[in-house]
Amino acid sequence: MWLTKKPCTTREVTEFWYSAFPWSGKSLEQVENEVIDRVATLIIEKGEPMEGVREVLDFFQKKSLRIGLATNAPARLIPVVLNKLGISKYFHSTSSSEDEVRGKPHPAVYLTTAKKLKVNPSKCIAFEDSLSGIIAARKANIKTVAVPHQSEFTDKNTIYLI
Repeated sequence: MWLTKKPCTTREVTEFWYSAFPWSGKSLEQVENEVIDRVATLIIEKGEPMEGVREVLDFFQKKSLRIGLATNAPARLIPVVLNKLGISKYFHSTSSSEDEVRGKPHPAVYLTTAKKLKVNPSKCIAFEDSLSGIIAARKANIKTVAVPHQSEFTDKNTIYLI
């Protein structure tokens, strides 16, 4: 299963691990919630913004552009991240793929966010740090900037446009 379809949402990952290594005593939902709770704790304790995030958000805010967040993360982690990083004020809309039929790389979460922002997806720009996100944005007809993890930069003067 892992080689043919990489799990993307927390639910899909939990289901994958249960199918590979079934456990007893806790439901899938209980385990999923424990994972989400642990991730929330780690975000609060150790979360740091990627370099340049605030500057990019400031730039688009000053241009009076609407900013949305389309994520595979569970909806309840969105405010945890935005509050921890002090960036919630920038976002006009947020969407979680847990509210969609399928998560990224399916484009649904991007299409939902664009709809909430009342912007045609072809007029949007996505900043993505994952392959599944890049695929989702492209399927939604959104121009995409790939933002690899800092350890993957070979030339800091390179801009990745997909």
